[in-house]
Amino acid sequence: MTEDISRYVQEVLEKGYLMSLATVDTAGPWVADVVYVHKEDFSLYWGSHILSRHSRALERNALVAASITLTQRAGEPDIGLQIAGKAQKVDSGLEELGVLYQRKKGRTEPFLLREGYAWYCLRPSFMDLTYEPEFGWVKKKFHFLV
Repeated sequence: MTEDISRYVQEVLEKGYLMSLATVDTAGPWVADVVYVHKEDFSLYWGSHILSRHSRALERNALVAASITLTQRAGEPDIGLQIAGKAQKVDSGLEELGVLYQRKKGRTEPFLLREGYAWYCLRPSFMDLTYEPEFGWVKKKFHFLV
């Protein structure tokens, strides 16, 4: 990813709040909105119940797609990300994820997931950036080493 473009991606990740996560299970495609946090390497994390449909789908098929949209209404510039990659449950770095999650929520107290919940990570293989103020309608595609 070129450095000048990565700052736009980081901006979307910082300002965004919900990520629409698409999975596929035996019943077909499914989308779930999750509150996400991210790290500098562009990995995305969220906490979900282990029995939710999207969490169960990840056990069988790690390939996912996601979108994060900053645009909220007509008249605002189109800004967002479309993401493809692999997702999985994570078991390390949980305290750091709790701190990042609380920061995203505007809170400072310690955070631990409740029983039956787990952290998950999406490692992107590529992202399409839409950033109308800078690039018009031209999407910028970024590939990551996976």
